Amino acid sequence: RTGMNNNNNFNDVPEVTEQNNNDLTGAPNVNPIVVVNNNEPQEVWEEEWFDDVVEEEDEVLVDEKDIFRQYNENLFFDAESLMLSLWDFGGQDVFYSMHHMFLTKSGVYVLVFDMRQILDENTTEEAVKYLQFWLNSIKLHAPHAPLLIAGTFLEDIEGNKDVMAVDNVLSEVVKTSFPQVVQNDDENLVLFPIDNKECSGILGLRTKIEQVVRKDKSVYQKVSMNWIRLLDQILAKRDKESYLTLAEVKAIAKDNFGIKGKGEVEVVLSLFHERGMIIHLNSTETLRNIIIIKPQWLIDALSSVIRDESLHALDEKEFENVGLKKDLELTFQDSLASYDFLNYVWGGDQVEFFIDLMKRTMLLSEWNYREEKYYLIPSLLKRKKEPQNELEGIRCVFDFSKTFLPNGVFQRLICLSIAHCSSFVKANDGAVVEEP
Repeated sequence: RTGMNNNNNFNDVPEVTEQNNNDLTGAPNVNPIVVVNNNEPQEVWEEEWFDDVVEEEDEVLVDEKDIFRQYNENLFFDAESLMLSLWDFGGQDVFYSMHHMFLTKSGVYVLVFDMRQILDENTTEEAVKYLQFWLNSIKLHAPHAPLLIAGTFLEDIEGNKDVMAVDNVLSEVVKTSFPQVVQNDDENLVLFPIDNKECSGILGLRTKIEQVVRKDKSVYQKVSMNWIRLLDQILAKRDKESYLTLAEVKAIAKDNFGIKGKGEVEVVLSLFHERGMIIHLNSTETLRNIIIIKPQWLIDALSSVIRDESLHALDEKEFENVGLKKDLELTFQDSLASYDFLNYVWGGDQVEFFIDLMKRTMLLSEWNYREEKYYLIPSLLKRKKEPQNELEGIRCVFDFSKTFLPNGVFQRLICLSIAHCSSFVKANDGAVVEEP
């Protein structure tokens, strides 16, 4: 899986044209090689270029040793090399609300499922719904991205007969609605049957993924050498830092690589954000100021709030010791998180950034019905009893019974509704409104 968020409203990515790249490289007539980060590689200039570096006023414009040192393991003088970045999405329902942040139009998707669940009559229907959900979600966010379907536990089913049975079910699901699905031509199947314990089918799947990546024209996009050197220096800080500020990145770009042009750093960051090497969101000043170089930091932070308590419960005793036991209960019983709770689970680090991010992606909404600062997290809401009496008022019905309802739409609708009500409270000078 490649890339972070390029189809969300909060991220406006500038276009980098080939002409701009040629102007920046200053080396338009050399043979490029490919360095792939996150399934979409950049081009750097081949080794022969260094032999032709000119000197002006006895000053070497490019120091070959310095370039080798800057790249370290990230530079491959081999046009056939690929480096892929893999993202494993959480399969539990509670995590679905975060997926719109990471499902992007670029990259290659691999949909993994348990073939035994298709073969078991008791679980077939649920397994098919699971596959349909993911197929539709990927099609919605990445309609042209290649998609491979991998069926696991090959060694636990009865050979070709069962594989064909599973493939027949998949063929019915896919039909003509999902042309982006990559076929298993070697075995004349829709799916790629694999087994992790015996490594059966793994090589064929890996080979197919590589073939698909190499067909992507963006693999051969030309990128300034200085841009990639800047990226390497930024990523080299991941051992100690999870993020850098925009001011820090601009300073590195200016002092080390002479990147001074107004807006050029933002273009560089947008490009590498597209490629999934960093995360840089720019819809607000708070978001724009943080460049995430260790994506796991962001995922861990969001998952500390949006989590399946039945699988990943927080330590109640720990929260009791710091006086936040009631805040913990309120968060996972009523989906209301206090500012103190969020500040604690995020370790007091970039709390405003995370709140702003979750507001912009409609993962939470301000809850202005109490004196203290609270936030509603719709994805944590539990189904309550149906109202006994008919509700009065205007009713609006959206019927998705004959089409696909993208996950998270209802939660985001709740956020928008709460935000609207909150604006009413503020407009009336904090007048007390009955808490929903």
